[in-house]
Amino acid sequence: MKHFNLILIITFFFVLINNTYAQESMKITSYMEQEKNEYTEEWEGWSDEWTDLEEELGEKGSVKFTVLDNESTEFLVEFLVGDSYFSLTVFYTEYDRDNGWFVYDGYDEDEDAVKMWVEGANLTSLAMNGWPDKIVTIYFWWNEDAMVFRNI
Repeated sequence: MKHFNLILIITFFFVLINNTYAQESMKITSYMEQEKNEYTEEWEGWSDEWTDLEEELGEKGSVKFTVLDNESTEFLVEFLVGDSYFSLTVFYTEYDRDNGWFVYDGYDEDEDAVKMWVEGANLTSLAMNGWPDKIVTIYFWWNEDAMVFRNI
């Protein structure tokens, strides 16, 4: 009977941990994009309206956040749009009180530098709980491109 109770407790512990750290892909509904002009080296600016991802590309998009360390400072960010997959590894840098966003620096699959700002939540919360009931906006800057995603 002791062994059965021990096995039951261990099983409950692993189920609890698995549920606590379960990762789920979250739907991306809309985006904005801008590019750097190759001649002037200046950003061309954001569009005036959000673009519906599925309407524009004919594909559904999702993002998944995974905490990679015990301190919740390193994250894997995985994107899937249709059959296209790409990932980033980012590190928590600071909270920017003036703008109200969490700042992350990192790199993409090709080791190119990436800057990421998250407004409305932090990556730890998104990794553990998914999208909250409020708007979360995620800004990405890399190479000659910039993109903004949001959940609503």
